[in-house]
Amino acid sequence: MKISAFYLLLLIVSVRLYAQDSLVIWQARLDRNTSVPTIISGDKYFCSSLDGVITCLDNNGKIVKEYEITGQISSPPIIENEMIIAATNEGDLFILNVNTGNIIQEIGIGENITSNIVLTDVEYYGKTGKAILLGTADGNLYCYDLYTLEQIWSTQTTADSITSSILPSGNNIFFIDTKETLYCVNRANGLLIWKWKIPFKNSEPLFKTDLVINQNNLYLVSSEGNLICIDAMQGTEKWSIKKINASGLMRSDRNNLIVPTTKNKLLFVSTKAGKVEKEIELAPETKEHRVTELLVMEDNVLVGFENGSVYELSKNKKPVEIFRAANLPARLVSDDSERDAKAGSRIISLNMINGNFLITSENGLVSLITSGN
Repeated sequence: MKISAFYLLLLIVSVRLYAQDSLVIWQARLDRNTSVPTIISGDKYFCSSLDGVITCLDNNGKIVKEYEITGQISSPPIIENEMIIAATNEGDLFILNVNTGNIIQEIGIGENITSNIVLTDVEYYGKTGKAILLGTADGNLYCYDLYTLEQIWSTQTTADSITSSILPSGNNIFFIDTKETLYCVNRANGLLIWKWKIPFKNSEPLFKTDLVINQNNLYLVSSEGNLICIDAMQGTEKWSIKKINASGLMRSDRNNLIVPTTKNKLLFVSTKAGKVEKEIELAPETKEHRVTELLVMEDNVLVGFENGSVYELSKNKKPVEIFRAANLPARLVSDDSERDAKAGSRIISLNMINGNFLITSENGLVSLITSGN
């Protein structure tokens, strides 16, 4: 597909940024808002927009190809065996050839897709193969064969939307609905193994939590900001830490959960002890801004905010701003003009690439910067 200058403005710059010796290696300015985290496959970076366009960048920030599907993309696509697997909010599932951009297969689910899409291994016709999992607004969880899009199984354990991440682990699959009920179903056939209702006084239907699993412990955040550990085998609560204002975003390292709060703090929670081991106050400048992304490394953490700033937290040092996305005007590209008008420089994803940082913001700015080390 020929790339029109009307649809893409590509900026290659090399300028000094904030605070540390970080340098911009390159920047690509997509002429549309970026809706989901950038996907990395080899030396290619895939950025998706709400209007159904997936843009592929090479490792120099230059456009390789654009792929177009009909519908809005709110789930990161999957790159597998020279294929792009993408789903739309409206309920369509597409598989495209990554080299040609041609659609290999597509199916309509008949329901709005409200979860992320994930790949998993399933036993099917006596063989183990790859399958796509997705959840819908009607509470259905579907499992499709990757190569044929034949439905392997479906299950409806809830009448409410599945809006959490779908998490396959071992023989099980975990997810949460909008009524804050956690479900565990069998990976092979979708049959319900157990369910557990998150205790709350006032539910927030739009609240979303990451799901993190470590061995047999499953971690989640309630809409009231409590961190909860569930026995993944039994579906029972092991411990909880209440009133910490957890935002729902979580990452993990070897021994800790890294949990941002709505009170401008970053908590390091011991998964073994079930308590907060360390609490870091974030920069005063970010007090009014929500944490939207985390990148956890061995000795430091990158924290991305809704205002487009990225801070680095190192051991025994104050948070240092290393990057700020340009506050470029939003592109009105979807049917939701109000949402697009509010789209700003929110950090969508942070990735480490060969010792450098790839930063994607909602306004379509993709930047590769040096780590400053």
